[in-house]
Amino acid sequence: MTREYPKVKVDNYCKASLDVKRCYLPIDVTDICSKCNNVIAISLDDHYLSYPVIGMAEPVSFYCDNCHNEWDVDIIISLGVSLAEKVQDE
Repeated sequence: MTREYPKVKVDNYCKASLDVKRCYLPIDVTDICSKCNNVIAISLDDHYLSYPVIGMAEPVSFYCDNCHNEWDVDIIISLGVSLAEKVQDE
């Protein structure tokens, strides 16, 4: 016996707050310093986003130890939803 799933419509445009004060993610964001070309990597596992909103720009702050340059890079958190495989009942 095969269980069928209903048709699911997924909205690609979502603006929902994660409602997390300190949101840590297992993601590294890398950029190049515009003044000295030093490569800087920020780990969002160590540096958190505060109350991020899915689908909206969230700033990640960079600081270059070589030249003391500071800047922000905007990232967008997206959320994907897909259907699991059909369940086969025996």
